[in-house]
Amino acid sequence: MTRKGLRVIQKLNFPSVVDDGLKTIHQQPEELQKLAIALEYRTDNLEKKLHKLEEAANRVEEKTDNFREKTNSLENRVNKLEKTTAEIKKHARIAFLFGRGIDERYSLYLSTHPTLKKLTQLTDPDPYSHHYLTREQLHSLFTYCIESKLISQKTIDYIHNSPELVLVHQMGKVGSVSIHRSLLKLTNDDASILHTHILDKKAFYKVFYGKRLLSQSTTPFLDQRTLISLLLLHELENNFSAKSWVIITAVREPIGRNISAYFQNVNLDLTFPSYSADNVIKDEEVDQAIAAFLDNFDHERPLTWMDANVKEVFGVDVFEKAFNPDKGYEIYEQDNVKLLLIRLESLNDCCGSAFNEFLGIEDFKLVPKNQASDKKYHDLYKAFKERISLPESYVREMYD
Repeated sequence: MTRKGLRVIQKLNFPSVVDDGLKTIHQQPEELQKLAIALEYRTDNLEKKLHKLEEAANRVEEKTDNFREKTNSLENRVNKLEKTTAEIKKHARIAFLFGRGIDERYSLYLSTHPTLKKLTQLTDPDPYSHHYLTREQLHSLFTYCIESKLISQKTIDYIHNSPELVLVHQMGKVGSVSIHRSLLKLTNDDASILHTHILDKKAFYKVFYGKRLLSQSTTPFLDQRTLISLLLLHELENNFSAKSWVIITAVREPIGRNISAYFQNVNLDLTFPSYSADNVIKDEEVDQAIAAFLDNFDHERPLTWMDANVKEVFGVDVFEKAFNPDKGYEIYEQDNVKLLLIRLESLNDCCGSAFNEFLGIEDFKLVPKNQASDKKYHDLYKAFKERISLPESYVREMYD
């Protein structure tokens, strides 16, 4: 209020009103200051309480995270226990069905072995060359296999009844798993594409009787691939001409294939103890493994497999027709057999055109599986290949 305004009010005889108003005006700053201090104090208290609440919330959040971690850990343990329990039940069931494993294997050995059944003479150097299990023996064996879920009735019926059988039939470590899985992705029928490594009767039964039936392992002596091969051997013996055979096979650079196969089957704990224990690669252990590979491994498999498992079984000689390396594959047809031969090194580039021409598949896509780069021994595999020095005689034998 201006001085002029005050004088006007005084002239109008309002002195008491003016005095009261002036007192109020002078008192307001002090009261406002007190109020501001009180508000600031309350604000500080609220901030402290808010800070404590935030700390409490953080502690609750930490406890919640810990609880979640413990819950996830418990869930993982429960899942592992459930899987372990399922495996134990499965193996217990299989052990029961197979008469405690070893006894049943030996019983089958005694009842079907060609020498013991007097199908051959004891002096015969190849007792397995003309042997196969009868349909009755197969039926008895597969009753157990179906119940133990080693093979499905659907697969058995397909092999026996289908007028056309499609086989991915290759030696080991030549990309057969990748090809088989890729073909299965294109069909809803898992039984329609069969996967085998050995259909040479003599070689198959030598493994079957020499390693499978007389193994001291208590785990099942048969897997699905072995069972499928057993059924196919029976069909080849009895119904070969009544069916059409569609064969997919492959070849690979033989030395690389042999090294890959060696690592697939080597006992890492015994051969590379330092790597197994401490993940350390020692040159002397690698050198010992190289010596064992050169001295003891079956190096002739890539050289003889095609004759023994394709020519002798299906009557197709892939060496009669020149192979075009630029194309990467060849198709052979003879009577009731149609065969696709692919070079593994060209598989990624030619698989689309090869399967389009051979099976009419327009969208074939390769699904890489079972590769050395994905194996736990990848570093050892790399060190082995870097250190190995192959004898010239060995290289000539593999490539001539």
